[in-house]
Amino acid sequence: MLSLPRKFHWILFSLLLLLGGYLRSFAFFMPSNVGDPPSYQALAMKMNYGFMRNYNVFNYRMASGTIPGTVDYVWEENPQKWTSMRTRASNRRPLNMQPPLLPTLMWLSHGLFKHGGPYSSVAQNQGSKVLERRPWEFFRAQGYAIAVPYLFSLLTLAAVYAFCLYFFSWKEGLIAVALLAVSPLELAVGAKLYTDGIVTSLTFTSLLFFLIALEKEGRSGLLWAALAGLLLGLAFLAKLQAILFAAGFVMAGLLNPRQKAPWYRRLVDPRLL
Repeated sequence: MLSLPRKFHWILFSLLLLLGGYLRSFAFFMPSNVGDPPSYQALAMKMNYGFMRNYNVFNYRMASGTIPGTVDYVWEENPQKWTSMRTRASNRRPLNMQPPLLPTLMWLSHGLFKHGGPYSSVAQNQGSKVLERRPWEFFRAQGYAIAVPYLFSLLTLAAVYAFCLYFFSWKEGLIAVALLAVSPLELAVGAKLYTDGIVTSLTFTSLLFFLIALEKEGRSGLLWAALAGLLLGLAFLAKLQAILFAAGFVMAGLLNPRQKAPWYRRLVDPRLL
């Protein structure tokens, strides 16, 4: 009987993943029209009018959407008509708070799931009214945008489980995923229209791949390390502070117990470079 969980740990993980997906699904119906989210959506919208040209959010405003309780982002060629004052002044400076990864992914997601439709978001916390007004309407309004951090949030759960399977066992993996699936902090920011959940997913996965690279030899180790570096670079394109996680690569290389070379030689290891 004790061996049964070993055969079904993937089933248990799948159930936890479904639970995590359900708890994060409420982000699709939460307001995304205040703070950073309007900047990301306006930048994504701007790409349809000239990819990465005039990389700022000076020229947009929010108008009442076709679905009650939502807003549509409208681009104005005349900056004097800019009326959206819901983002901090620093956020309107090019490449300051909006590196290109998230708006680019949202632009692609819009083309896949809402091609030809308006760039929009939910503007009010509907609460129980969501059930009365058919949630599908609000999902349709900003699903293209929330889908990006939502999927990355689920990827984090999978990466944590893979980490535990590789370095520990399925037992630790199930415990870790169970804690993370219902984590209030992860639920608060992971699946919402912010870069934090994306950065968490990319940096953790990149560090996992680099730790695997340290376990490999020759070309295999270099390929894993290159993949880790690629993910860290993508994290940097999502949020500039992500580059600080490069220190994790250095510490992993120096402290890895299987590395027999002196510490100063580890710093020039091709995998670390």
